[in-house]
Parts: sequence; C-alpha cells; structure tokens
Amino acid sequence: MKKELDDFKRYLSDERRASGHTVRNYVSDLEQFASFMKTLFPGGVDLAAVDALVLRAYLGFLHQKGLSRAS
Repeated sequence: MKKELDDFKRYLSDERRASGHTVRNYVSDLEQFASFMKTLFPGGVDLAAVDALVLRAYLGFLHQKGLSRAS
C-alpha cells in the first residue's frame, strides 16, 4: 500500500496543489487506515477487499477511540 500512498501524495501535491499541511494530514489519515487494515488482513492488505463493511468497521474503531464524527 506504500506505493498507493506515495502516488496519492504526489497527486495532492502536484496536480491538486494542496498545501503541505493538507497533504500531511491526508497521508496521516490514510496511514492510520492502512494500519487498521493490517489487523483485518494480516497476510497482506488487499485494497480490492475494501468495501462498505470494512469502512464501517474502521469508523466504529475510530468511534471507540473517542473521536467525534467530525474527525
């Protein structure tokens, strides 16, 4: 998933001209999601397996950590 994160970071910086702060925050959020995915797919992260159920599980995980919906 590192390549995908690097590609997205480049896209935000080069094509969208996002600020460094925005790029850093987006990448940080995605790295946290990737870490969560590793708990679901210990044999390797399969991005094709990300569906609504996985995303809902992640949102539940964030809620359990005490983050607000706005986060």
